[in-house]
Amino acid sequence: MLLSSITAFSQDGVVTGTVRDENGETLPGVIVTQKNTQNQSTTDFNGKFKITLKEGDKILVFSSLGMKTVERPAVSSTLKVTLENEKPIPGGTQR
Repeated sequence: MLLSSITAFSQDGVVTGTVRDENGETLPGVIVTQKNTQNQSTTDFNGKFKITLKEGDKILVFSSLGMKTVERPAVSSTLKVTLENEKPIPGGTQR
């Protein structure tokens, strides 16, 4: 069923969204890449991104220094993504 959803959204389309950390804070500067392509975007100061999908995989890869890389299928035109710290911060979270 998921595969058919990805196929249904497989034409060139625009995907927008917001990337946050595990505390709900928006993350600027996250690189958003369409998997197996050179097609990229970057989140703005408010953690928002916009990317126009090209032919190829309809999977978006979200990466940022110090954060775990996340892959999400582009099954809708709006995504909300949460990235986690690569290493836990001793003593809790840091702001």
